[in-house]
Amino acid sequence: QVSRDGEHIGLNFPVELGIAASPAPFLEALLDALDRGGVRLNAPGDLGDLKAAWARKRAEATAGDSHPIRTPHAVPHLRRALPDDAVVAIDAGMIARDLRRYFETTRPGTLVFQHNFGGTGSAFAMALGAKLARPDAPVCCATGDGGFMMNIQELETAVREGIDVTVVVF
Repeated sequence: QVSRDGEHIGLNFPVELGIAASPAPFLEALLDALDRGGVRLNAPGDLGDLKAAWARKRAEATAGDSHPIRTPHAVPHLRRALPDDAVVAIDAGMIARDLRRYFETTRPGTLVFQHNFGGTGSAFAMALGAKLARPDAPVCCATGDGGFMMNIQELETAVREGIDVTVVVF
């Protein structure tokens, strides 16, 4: 397990080897070591094939409509409704799996999310913070009904402070 924070190593599951490092420098060092050892990974052309295969799989999973509406089917509609520079704060909980998997980001720094159920309810507060940090960007909070109710009191903060975010409750 590679984690920026050494305290997270082994926290959720047993690990054989824990490495406290930032992902990018770690991967660069790993690729260098593999290259020195004569190990070849996917050629650049293979990456394009993998990305195209994932795009097809994502399109299949999110195509069409369902009744009742399922999160994967709503995700492309949310993407189309938002401009490319919109910041999207995704709540933890059941919706997080599909939103993180199928929501396509087009710019760095436009997706904010928690990794575990302990953060359920945090998306609305994260969206308010994102709007304060980037006041000119549209900000959307994507949350479940339970997650939104955990921080619904922050509606008062948003109104009082004039923090304009869009909330989509799944």
